[in-house]
Amino acid sequence: LKYIIPVLSKLDFENLLAFMKTFHRVCGVKLPKPLKNMEDAGIIPVFVKLLDHDRTEIHNQVILCMEMLMDIAKSRKEKAIYAGIIPHLLEVIKKKALLKQIALRILCDLPISVPAVRTELRKHRMVNFYVHTLADPCWRPDALNALKLWLQAEPTRIGFQLTTSSSLPRLVA
Repeated sequence: LKYIIPVLSKLDFENLLAFMKTFHRVCGVKLPKPLKNMEDAGIIPVFVKLLDHDRTEIHNQVILCMEMLMDIAKSRKEKAIYAGIIPHLLEVIKKKALLKQIALRILCDLPISVPAVRTELRKHRMVNFYVHTLADPCWRPDALNALKLWLQAEPTRIGFQLTTSSSLPRLVA
C-alpha cells in the first residue's frame, strides 16, 4: 500500500479506475484489519483529492470507498473531514448525482461530538444544510438526529441558528 498510494493520482484513467475498483472490493468486505491498514497508509486524504478528478467514474468509486471506510470508525470520518470531503459531498448532492443518497448518508452521520469537526461543519454551513434536508421525508430523521447531537454539544450557538425565521418553519413542518 505504501508504494501504491503515492502514485494513485499519477495513474492514467484506466489504471486508476482499476485500482479504485480493487479498493472498493477491499472496502466492501469491511474487515477491520484491511480498512485500518488503508487508513494507516494514508489513503483517506488521497481519496479525497481524487474527488477533484475530472471523470465521474473515479468520483463514484471514491465515494463508495469512502462510505465503507467511514462507516465503521470515527477516526476515519474525522480524517476525511479534515482532508476536505464535505464540499465534495455537498457538490454531489447539489448536482443530484448518482450517489446523492450515499453523500447524504455520510453527511448525516458525521461525528458532531468532536469540537474540531464542528468547526469544519460550521465552515460549510452544515446547520443550514441539515435544516434544508428536513424537507426530504426520507432524510428527515437523520437530519433531525444530526441537529439534535449538535444542539446537545453547542446549545447556545445551534439553538440560536435553529430559531431564526428561515429555520423555524422547517423544524415544525
